[in-house]
Amino acid sequence: MALLKNKYMPLSEADVSPERVASYDGQHITLSSSPSAAAFVMGNYLGGGIAGVVYEAFDQRMKRPVAVKILNPVGYKLTSPGALRRAEIVKKGVPIVGNVRGMTLDNVYWVHLPRRRELLACYVTGGGSAPPVLRELTLEMCVSLWLLDHHDEELRDQPQTQRRRRPRSADRMAASLSCEDPVQEPSRANLATASAASAASAAMQLEQVEEEEEAREDGEEVVVVNDVAYVIPNLPAKYRAFLQARKTIYREIAHMHKLTGNSVSGERIGSGHENVLQLYDVLELVQPSKSTIFLVLELAYGGELFDRIRGDSGVEEDVARTYFTQLLAGVRYCHQLGIVHRDLKPENLLLSDSDVLKIADFGLSAHFIAAVSSGASVDDHDNNGESGITNLMAPSRFRRLNSIVGSPHYVAPEVLQNARYGYDGRKADMWSSGVILYGLLVGTLPFGRDLATCPRYLKFGEWLRSLPCDPHTGKLVFDANLFQTGSSSGSMQQPEMSPTHPSFHATAPMLGLMLNSSNTLWSQNQAAGSCSPSARGNSPFSSDANLLKSGAAGAGGVQPRRCVAFPTWFFPSTLSPLAVFLLTSLLHPDPSKRISCEEACKSSWVVDA
Repeated sequence: MALLKNKYMPLSEADVSPERVASYDGQHITLSSSPSAAAFVMGNYLGGGIAGVVYEAFDQRMKRPVAVKILNPVGYKLTSPGALRRAEIVKKGVPIVGNVRGMTLDNVYWVHLPRRRELLACYVTGGGSAPPVLRELTLEMCVSLWLLDHHDEELRDQPQTQRRRRPRSADRMAASLSCEDPVQEPSRANLATASAASAASAAMQLEQVEEEEEAREDGEEVVVVNDVAYVIPNLPAKYRAFLQARKTIYREIAHMHKLTGNSVSGERIGSGHENVLQLYDVLELVQPSKSTIFLVLELAYGGELFDRIRGDSGVEEDVARTYFTQLLAGVRYCHQLGIVHRDLKPENLLLSDSDVLKIADFGLSAHFIAAVSSGASVDDHDNNGESGITNLMAPSRFRRLNSIVGSPHYVAPEVLQNARYGYDGRKADMWSSGVILYGLLVGTLPFGRDLATCPRYLKFGEWLRSLPCDPHTGKLVFDANLFQTGSSSGSMQQPEMSPTHPSFHATAPMLGLMLNSSNTLWSQNQAAGSCSPSARGNSPFSSDANLLKSGAAGAGGVQPRRCVAFPTWFFPSTLSPLAVFLLTSLLHPDPSKRISCEEACKSSWVVDA
């Protein structure tokens, strides 16, 4: 699906309606719509993870090879019949004689177990010579009685199923306290106690009456058993919890469903994006104690991008550029649709037989678009005379994410640090993209598992903070026309990092230490263009005044320029200056100074290729 330039499509978290599975025997998937023939024939095992397993399969209906991802089942634990023997029946139903498949709501028994506030939905089987047995409704029975699709409000508003009344014995005690001896005049303390008890009893009874009337107004039935008022819920509490867990899973599936080219209404409006793995269909198998979801996906024959990376050497820069450009295109498409991935890594990047990169596994994705401020519409933003992307994707119009998700080595630092205040999921995706690019170019990971204690990360952050940046945005700037070859760093070209804003002035913190293997920091802009380490003196922390004094006037009166020598302990000398600059901009620890996907797509390393 091709998006209009500088626009995004607001998406709702509408439900995805799966197709019901009649049976699955490990080799064949049969659908309820056509139970006479298998719709999918399973093949080789392709891999697995924490979310489920993936098999190669063949779609008999569409006559095409596909991949079927079987998600981990959503469990529905049933109460044993032995525990139900201690249950108190709150409301009786009609016992079932014969087949339970014809069950209706009239057959439901509502029972209460000791030390549990929720009522259980049960049924009674038996008849003739067989003794009646009380059993809890299975998941299949709940689905047939209450269905699967419910509004968020119905799942969120869980009623209190048990309201204890004041026992009658307490009322009699309050009455007896009003006069201990009918002959003698009651004492002042006894009168006060009796008055307080009567007032409390009246207030409690009034509150109970109001609660019961409110429950009846909501269409809920109230049953009183042994001085306890029970509210018969519209949905069993256990089934409500199952639906909430299921809805969370389908919300993630809905993101991938929309990325495939489906509109909010479910109509097909395109074929998605070539760099996002397509989701063809969603299937669901409901069993007595669990529900299993099947995702029918596009089959990528080329395997994982991870398998293409050579250890300690990576791939050629042109090859890395090809893959990374496709990654940016897919991530940009997701971000324009309001979806962030949050678990980008080479294992989640698949390749087709023609080496087309496919972003897969949206199990941790999040829909980051919040409601646009009231009174504003897409047309209003389009007519304000500025870029639609810039204005529509302002941080104030998007909710920040709080959940700590992602894979070690690829998760952004703010995800671990800013759980309280939230983080921008788009910038977290760009950090992960930077780690992927580093792995492609270098063949290793840039940092350790724990960033807070990783020496490379801490040293890289110190060096990064010393680089000049734009005074308004705080992002690193790079003039591609100004770079030199430093004699101290071998054949590696060293790009000059210079501000583009005319009002920029170097400050003392910006002139701090920028370490590399030879501690090169500063040089005059000489005709030969070399960076001389003698310009900064012997101390690694030369002051701003000393630096300016040592390079105040070069040959011919040329003012000194700052020459950034990238550290060879982090960047191999084989990398081009533009590749190093892009990596530095993607791996900035400060998300506000990290470049966006739009900016990465416009970077010189990507565009000039």
